[in-house]
Amino acid sequence: MNLDIRDGWLCEVQMLFRDILLIKKELHKFYDVNRADGPFVVAGKLFKSLEYPGEMQRDEDSKYRSTDDVCGGNNNGDEFLKIIKAKDAELKAKDEKLQSVMEENARLQKMLESSKGEMPPPPPLEGRASRTSTVDQLRSGIMGGIDLKKESYLSDEEFREVFGMGKVEFEGLAGWKKVEMKKSAGLF
Repeated sequence: MNLDIRDGWLCEVQMLFRDILLIKKELHKFYDVNRADGPFVVAGKLFKSLEYPGEMQRDEDSKYRSTDDVCGGNNNGDEFLKIIKAKDAELKAKDEKLQSVMEENARLQKMLESSKGEMPPPPPLEGRASRTSTVDQLRSGIMGGIDLKKESYLSDEEFREVFGMGKVEFEGLAGWKKVEMKKSAGLF
């Protein structure tokens, strides 16, 4: 067969087809020699021969001769069924646990959505001199540190002066709107 690099994918397909034909030929040869053995034994011998090419021809006393070696004895599938049932029980337990976690998550999500407007503004950071500060103190940076919630240190009256609304109304706004209002007030 003449293969040309310019053919690209055609070359690849031809090589794969050739490999498939070679594997098929080896499989038929193996099956003809070991016809008395079951298909699992034949497959085991074939894979073993692919691992160790020098041991391709095994005698009749091979360790792959009986299905007991490959299939685990004459259990008639009992052992296999036990394994499947155990795995099934394990998967059911995991599914039940996942279901309970998902139900709990949904319950907490509903609670969060229902109480969204009722939440008070967060408390100020620890270590502040007082609960409230003036707008000028907050703008000048006298308070020190980085605080993304500087507006929470304003008194209710001063908050209403700066933003034109109460703290609860402000918390109900979209995040981008709050940021824009804080920037315009110099508190960002």
